[in-house]
Amino acid sequence: MNTADKESIMNRTLQLIERQGLSANRYAQIAGVSASTITALKQRDWVKFSPRMWQKLAIACNYSMTTWRSAETTNLTLVRKFAGNAQNNSISIAISWHAGAGKSHAYKEFQANNQDVILLECADHWTRRIFMDKFLQALGIEGEGLKVVEKAELVIEELRKRERPLVILDECDKLKEGPFMFFIELYNKLDGYCGFLLSGAPYLRLHVEKQYLRDKKGYREIYSRIGRKFIGLNPITIHDVTRICQANGVVESEHIQSIFNDCEGDLRRVKRSIEILHTKLSKAA
Repeated sequence: MNTADKESIMNRTLQLIERQGLSANRYAQIAGVSASTITALKQRDWVKFSPRMWQKLAIACNYSMTTWRSAETTNLTLVRKFAGNAQNNSISIAISWHAGAGKSHAYKEFQANNQDVILLECADHWTRRIFMDKFLQALGIEGEGLKVVEKAELVIEELRKRERPLVILDECDKLKEGPFMFFIELYNKLDGYCGFLLSGAPYLRLHVEKQYLRDKKGYREIYSRIGRKFIGLNPITIHDVTRICQANGVVESEHIQSIFNDCEGDLRRVKRSIEILHTKLSKAA
């Protein structure tokens, strides 16, 4: 890892600590490092930092140690607008759209540039306990030895202390019924204290609307608070792909058109195609 990477990781880490209103100790817990590591990072005392340590710090601040550059796509602009509205007005919204549209990248970008944004990337193996552990970890709170209900009370207490926090549950369509229903209980107790952004694939909308129509407990409340609607994003356009390509050194129109034709509306495919193209051009040079 070069010095520029290390400087970038340090700057992003310090910005996150300030924007999220965290102490160095809390951030260290989130990153999985010691508090002394954060102190050493600030002082540029990096001699004893192992590659694994730098990797942990990079992951915690969402820094990519590659030459990949973000671009202002239509969906990035939309997500930033929706998330800002939810946070500033302490309201709840839900985004349900296809994978590969840039949702997760936009949430990470929003978190990196705004204070008190708690981002959870949900997984289908999460139980109620794992859900609460991840929530506490994102808040930088130690909850070892506590019962699930006690952990929930810690989360509620912490979020009520903060000024206009925003909780983003990315891929929350993957949550099983148990943790999702438990989230609804938290959600009810935090109404008016913070904003929520629920995000997932089209199944999220189908599931919530189905349970709402069945009048299943909790779903009527959550459907009402998201304004009885799910926000959709936009299909990937040639203009989006052009911006991404140009930001990452692909400027020839035939290359851009080829990448767009092959992407099938998935920005992950765009990234992969750009990386493959750079490899080919490098070998041909």
